[in-house]
Amino acid sequence: MGEVMTKLKMFQFDTDDLENNKCGGCNWEVSKLYLMAESREAALKELKEIQKQDGNALCGDCMSEMLAEGNYIIDNQETLDKCPKCGKPIGPVASARDYVIYGCLEHREFDSVKNI
Repeated sequence: MGEVMTKLKMFQFDTDDLENNKCGGCNWEVSKLYLMAESREAALKELKEIQKQDGNALCGDCMSEMLAEGNYIIDNQETLDKCPKCGKPIGPVASARDYVIYGCLEHREFDSVKNI
């Protein structure tokens, strides 16, 4: 039987809206944190649980390192041309190390990550 893979989206959170503004990896104070989950609601729930245990989501650098060094398959076969929420074009919204992240910046939901 084949391996079951869970497709996750990457969500961005402004630390102004959070109790803890430190990265869960490098412990630096940052303005944005990233977390992968199946939905924004699941990401918020996981973030609250992590913060209860004195942890946190990751900064852009630590998230990129985790993706680059981990056993992740980044699948962009279902890449959308327009945001399903607002209809605006999806394009490059961030880059970190050797990756460009595509998505709708307004909704902070990222569709795909491409190695450049």
